[in-house]
Amino acid sequence: DYDRHVVSLGVQAPLTEGVRLLASASAQLLPERVETKDWRRFESDEDLRRNPGSGGYAHGGAVVASTLAVEASW
Repeated sequence: DYDRHVVSLGVQAPLTEGVRLLASASAQLLPERVETKDWRRFESDEDLRRNPGSGGYAHGGAVVASTLAVEASW
């Protein structure tokens, strides 16, 4: 599972009797992580060299989400 740093905020406001406006926002910061090809998965050095994949990869970044909704009750 990924390490995450999350900030979120939500608010609601009444519009009329029984109707509310809801809004929320969330931001996640995903620290960069590096994965390396595991040489133990190959039966021989030749298989490892023939594999078209790179030696590893890095990933990370940010995820931003927001919601706007109207809620009614009766």
